Amino acid sequence: LLTLLASDNAHAFAKALPPLPLGCNAPVSLLPLGRAARSWTWLHAAAAQGAAGCLQLLLMPGVLRSFHGVVDRRAGDGRAPLLIASEHRHSSSASGKDCEAVSCLLRAGATAHAPRKPDGVTPAHLCCRASCARCLRALLQKSPQLVDATCRAGETPLHAAARVGASECASTLLSLGACIDATTDGDGKLLTPLHLACRAGSRRLVALLLERQASVHTRDG
Repeated sequence: LLTLLASDNAHAFAKALPPLPLGCNAPVSLLPLGRAARSWTWLHAAAAQGAAGCLQLLLMPGVLRSFHGVVDRRAGDGRAPLLIASEHRHSSSASGKDCEAVSCLLRAGATAHAPRKPDGVTPAHLCCRASCARCLRALLQKSPQLVDATCRAGETPLHAAARVGASECASTLLSLGACIDATTDGDGKLLTPLHLACRAGSRRLVALLLERQASVHTRDG
């Protein structure tokens, strides 16, 4: 079944799946998915593989969607399927095929602003860390309030984008009004997106932030 998920072979996956409804909703923690997969269902496993076709199958009326709240069900590690999809699978191709998993979960009613436990990181943070502007735009369209969402460390998605030089993600956030000079307490220092973009050595992102009037006077401590 894991091999079928990896190839997103929804037809073969449907045939191999244990009898419904138990097969879809039963924990798969005994499978070789690692300790983080404790209490996962097949929905969590499909999200981790970016298997949009299999996700669509599982979310069909009468399969998993008959179980109240299943699309937002948190596994033992505190992550819902959308968080797993945002963290694990991002396509480097122009087609963005893997990103369809995020869109599929959003269409099924997944809560876009549900933070990860225990650090408070949101799907928007994770998409920025992966430099995935396509997924980020889908999330922000569903939940605009994510634009300045903060995790427990005080980091916004713009900080996350700046850490990895994700200029397209940063541009998307800024176009939606993200706070350009927000500060986060990192390593005991107050860090702005400009600080982090400089640390990342991203000339393109530094230029973008300066063009948008980011403050050059904020000290990092």
